Amino acid sequence: MTVLRTRWIFLAVAALMLSGCGSARYTSSLKYSGDPAQTIEDSRFRIVALSLPYDTSDAGVSYRLKPLAETGPFAERARQLYPAIFSNDTSALPIEVAVDANPKIGVKGALLTALTLGLIPFPNHDKMDFAVTVQGDGAKALHPTAVSVQREDVYWMSLIGPLGAIPIGGPSDLPRDGIFLFIPLSKDAYNTNKPVEFSRDSLIEATVQALRQADPARLRAAYRDRDASTQQEIYIEGKPHWLVLAPYIPEGMTTQWAASAYSVRVYDEKAREKSAPLQEIIVARRNERGGWQPDSGYLHSAGELTTVSALLEDGRPSRILVRPVSEPPLEDFIEPAEMSAEYLRWNNGILIEAKNRSLPRMLQEKPREDLLALVTRIEKAALDLNEQAERAKDRAQAMVEKGEGDPGPDRELAILCRQRLDVLRPILGAIQQEIALRSR
Repeated sequence: MTVLRTRWIFLAVAALMLSGCGSARYTSSLKYSGDPAQTIEDSRFRIVALSLPYDTSDAGVSYRLKPLAETGPFAERARQLYPAIFSNDTSALPIEVAVDANPKIGVKGALLTALTLGLIPFPNHDKMDFAVTVQGDGAKALHPTAVSVQREDVYWMSLIGPLGAIPIGGPSDLPRDGIFLFIPLSKDAYNTNKPVEFSRDSLIEATVQALRQADPARLRAAYRDRDASTQQEIYIEGKPHWLVLAPYIPEGMTTQWAASAYSVRVYDEKAREKSAPLQEIIVARRNERGGWQPDSGYLHSAGELTTVSALLEDGRPSRILVRPVSEPPLEDFIEPAEMSAEYLRWNNGILIEAKNRSLPRMLQEKPREDLLALVTRIEKAALDLNEQAERAKDRAQAMVEKGEGDPGPDRELAILCRQRLDVLRPILGAIQQEIALRSR
């Protein structure tokens, strides 16, 4: 009996020493409004940079602030909370969010708990004071007035005994976390991302409040100018690029009065007189009556498919419009605009996207006559690709036999032509099958 009693006492003491009991609460002075339909002067914003410096040598500070300092998750979450305010559309006003953080990681409660050998829990306070400012688009509409946010996490825990499982007192904006004998008393007691996500949402709300401080008239004008600017700055893959709307002058022509089209030139630096563009996109052409009609093209350097077009005012191209495309129209990519390896590599990738994203809807919605016309276009494009591939192959072979020149580019061109044929064949087959079904 004595041995049995001793064993139970040992187990009880072990359970108390390894109890793992704790509770935590979370508060913020500024929280998400809960209204995703909010707007700001019919303007939309694109978060292109987030600055949140912190002391990387402090492990406690780094643990709490490092996840908050990532631009990608911050911008994505902002679009989720306020889809009518934040966008990844390159025509939206680019903004930079700067966060000044003043973290105060508490140790007093942990020290007091340690003095009781972990028996009596004392509350530990982690406070983070943030000041959020927003700048962008030349700062002519956005003013760097800081919006303050105070975040606090209060928690306690006991190493010996169950006292730490008692819900910690005071207000909490989120459901309290509780743990008893390592058993979670709340749904996500072990979710270490919850405080980070709560802080991120608070900082996004502060960003919205900072944007609301902008002068409404200037903000609306800045948003209009974003589309209207003849030298417009956009961000591609996080890097600034400049678009310039200008008359397109064919080779041999020397005056803009001879222009039969308008183009947008894409630069990776602010355009100067002799700067060479990365790409030139025709965005407007003259019609048979001599007037202007808008056209469009695609940015080759953008990670997602993005179209560039012109908006006419008083009959002339005057604004640049930049829009992402979720379903690229298949008809735009049947015949390649040029037969270079660089262009074909880009165009082949987009053709695959068009096949996967747009072909099913097109087969349902296009009239039979339009599908027949597409079959003809694809068959003619396939014949031309076969011819181009054979010519490139012959040129490469001739270089090898003569030992002159580099056959690599022509070999690559032949391969890309063959790859394009491999993409066109299933498209052609799907359209022919749909025509056959409708003919029954």
